[in-house]
Amino acid sequence: MVRQPGATGDDGRLFRVLTIAERPDIVSCRGGLLVQAHHTFANHPPLDLLIVPGGAGTRRERENPRLLQWIADQEPHTEITASVCTGSFLLAANNLPKPSYPSTYAAVLSVAAHDVPEPERIYYNPAPPVEFGAHGIDVHVAWQAASTITATGNSFATPHVTGLVARLLAKHPGLTVFQVKTVLRALAANMRHEER
Repeated sequence: MVRQPGATGDDGRLFRVLTIAERPDIVSCRGGLLVQAHHTFANHPPLDLLIVPGGAGTRRERENPRLLQWIADQEPHTEITASVCTGSFLLAANNLPKPSYPSTYAAVLSVAAHDVPEPERIYYNPAPPVEFGAHGIDVHVAWQAASTITATGNSFATPHVTGLVARLLAKHPGLTVFQVKTVLRALAANMRHEER
C-alpha cells in the first residue's frame, strides 16, 4: 500500500486498488488461486486507472460482449486504460481511441503474440500501439521440477524480440532505439515480402 508522507490509516492512501468482475462469483485462476472481486460491472465506483489483466481466459473473454462493452464504457472516464500481457487482446478487440501504455513511449518496443512457431519470425504492425509480433501462442516454456508447460501470451513473445535486439546491439552497440526499431521493421517477415 502506498501512503502519503506522514499519513496513517486508509485515508492516507494514494491508491485504492480494487478488482471488478462481471458477476460476484469466486473465480478460480491458474494454479488454484481463488479470487472474489470487490465489485461487479454494475456497482463499482468511478475509475481513474483501469488495468486489464491477461491470462489464459482472454481467449474466451474476447468473445464476451458484456466485458468488451464494459471496457469501452470505462474508457471516456479513465485517465489511463492499460493492460498486462494478453489483456491487450481485450483492449484491441474494442479499438479504444485512448493510447495503450506503455507502447506509446518512443523508447518502448511493444510486442504482441502471434501463432507462427518460428522463434525468429517477427511481424511489423504499421498501425501501432503494438509495433511487433513474435511467436507467443502455444509456446513450450520451462516449468517447475524440470518440466515444461505450453503457455500463451505477449510475455512469451517478447523474449524472441529481445533476443534479436541483444544480437543486434552486440554487433552495433551505438544504435539508438529508433535505429533498432528500423532494423526490426526491415527484418519483419511481412515487410520483406512487401518491399520486394
